Amino acid sequence: MSDTARILQARGNQMVIERTTNGKTCIQAASLIREGQTLNEIEVLSLSRRKNEPNTFDVTVLHKGPARANTPRYRDNYDSIFGQTKAEEKLLN
Repeated sequence: MSDTARILQARGNQMVIERTTNGKTCIQAASLIREGQTLNEIEVLSLSRRKNEPNTFDVTVLHKGPARANTPRYRDNYDSIFGQTKAEEKLLN
């Protein structure tokens, strides 16, 4: 699986990249992430510059999309972890 990016335009922390993943090419906006920034609905990439092609990078996806509770154990024990809301407690009484 090949994933590469080429910077088309850069200004400050913002850039426009041409990204090719598995033979499909698209144009994307990209920016540096800040410490503490929410990562909802975004893809976090690590770019490694290629030696022979200074404007081309190999891409590694570090985070994709929103965080999810993937394990059945987590979903089954949600209330014991986070407790019930006051409204839920009133309904039970």
